[in-house]
Amino acid sequence: IKGNKGNRRDLEIIEELLEQGNTPQQIMGMSISYRRYEKMIKDALKIEKINTDADSNLKGIGLQKVRAAERLLKALIDGKRAVYCTIEHIDDVLEIDVDGEKTDYTTEQNKSYTSGFSMNSQEIKNSLRIFFDNWHGVVESSESMRFVFYTNAPIIKEKKVGVLKNIKEDLPEQALIQLLIEKKYESAFPFVLPIMKDYYIEQHKKHTQDIGIYERLWESMTFEKWKVFFDLIEWNFEQKDEKEVRKEVEELVRQLCCKFNVDLKYSDKIVAQILDMVELRTFETDFLHRMVHVGEVKSLFLELTQESKIQEKLDPLHVKWDSIKCDDIRDINDKFLGVC
Repeated sequence: IKGNKGNRRDLEIIEELLEQGNTPQQIMGMSISYRRYEKMIKDALKIEKINTDADSNLKGIGLQKVRAAERLLKALIDGKRAVYCTIEHIDDVLEIDVDGEKTDYTTEQNKSYTSGFSMNSQEIKNSLRIFFDNWHGVVESSESMRFVFYTNAPIIKEKKVGVLKNIKEDLPEQALIQLLIEKKYESAFPFVLPIMKDYYIEQHKKHTQDIGIYERLWESMTFEKWKVFFDLIEWNFEQKDEKEVRKEVEELVRQLCCKFNVDLKYSDKIVAQILDMVELRTFETDFLHRMVHVGEVKSLFLELTQESKIQEKLDPLHVKWDSIKCDDIRDINDKFLGVC
């Protein structure tokens, strides 16, 4: 954006909006005067490389499914008997573990992007808003809920734009998200909390007539309470993308096939069944019907174990038959002619 010809005020605003994580469509919808900078905006954002449209949403849903499947398979490997998972409910992925003395909740935000994230990014601010609302609304500030931010994208350092522009102190040398990861809250909070508050209040103003409820909730948070909240967040950047997670899921299924004496030829079928199960449950309206239980995943392996035993009884030579490769593609007439 810098160095381009145009109204300087417009260009400065556009640069701030880009830094805050707005898409070109969102920016150009804010003012008709911004439309003349469309090419400039897209060039600055390298739009062809960034998943900010429907394609990103589709990739996000695919990532949610494989992440939920991965959680269920790992729970089965760990011998857990009371783990439930679903997607697109409360958060991108929700895991409920009632295997221990208390119920543990894990909610996860999945982001499939090629551009990096800073504290100014829309996705970061929105994820923190969701986490904060879930923490108060679902478990009433309990420490039994964990939050996961999972993405294949890297962390990038903030620029002093938006809310940060009004803070006199210089930004820390490290990215603000990195400070949160390292739990350097004294250095991070003076910058992170104003960004978060501005976004949090503005979003709730759109959906309520009594914003005072949210303002009072925010003001009730002390430094120690914020430490508790951010200690519950697990930040995962530069992680495996959807394809790589699917390979991990396939490997976990192969491990469980060996554990339950299921022929490896069924592994692809089991992967497809688990992913279909997770996706189809999203159409259920009842909360309990949406959840996939780890026992349902285990039953897929047990059913195929039983099927294999039946085949063995029906045909003791099944192993030999399965190992025979037939490259003869002739039809019956060609075979008759071949021996005559």
